[in-house]
Amino acid sequence: MADDADELKEEHVEALEIMQKNSSRLGLLINDVLDISRMDAGKLRIEPTTFLANDLISELEKSFEPILATKSQKLKVSMSKSEVWVEADRNRTAQLITNLISNAHKYSAENAEIRLSVSVEYENLSVLVEDEGIGISEEDQKQLFTAFFRADNRAAREAGDTGLGLVIARSIAELHGGKVWLNSIENQGTTVAFIIPGVTSEPVIDPDVEEELTMLAQRSLLYPDTNCEDIGETA
Repeated sequence: MADDADELKEEHVEALEIMQKNSSRLGLLINDVLDISRMDAGKLRIEPTTFLANDLISELEKSFEPILATKSQKLKVSMSKSEVWVEADRNRTAQLITNLISNAHKYSAENAEIRLSVSVEYENLSVLVEDEGIGISEEDQKQLFTAFFRADNRAAREAGDTGLGLVIARSIAELHGGKVWLNSIENQGTTVAFIIPGVTSEPVIDPDVEEELTMLAQRSLLYPDTNCEDIGETA
């Protein structure tokens, strides 16, 4: 329906936008609740691969552009141009960083600047997210990593936060053998950081293995309904 929005009346377009935002929020809530359920059952898992952290940060920066634009905010990214390879769960690492930037966005004012700093400390990937938002009282900071906890203030209610983001972020970091910590001052801003181990060198691909994978990929185009394990025999 949104694709044909140019044929709709203005009030219908506004209704569609509200539906999209609410469905997006519902989707995030469902995913967060599922992750909390997995955590409680001890079934939240990570699947490490070796990936280029620079590419991941670039993807996240672009994905946040339309979100931050709704409040005319800016994300300032600081990261070395040198390639940083990390052995970790790429999707979960993206989720961790996304949760921190999302919080900074929600609790910062219009035209605010959010800073994302990425560096390497020994063999750890270090990520820092800073904002100049409403900050968090010392009392509320004691409960921030409690599931479903939200500060009792107007900004928190308007943000519509589930109170699960930081809990999930901490679990993801700990599953990697890392940690998350937070510093905040009311009415001045919040800094949330994490480190995870796994910084490594660029993976070296065995040319024989690469040739075999290329050959199997080409054969799979000729035999699309054939199991990859049986392609050699079928071909």
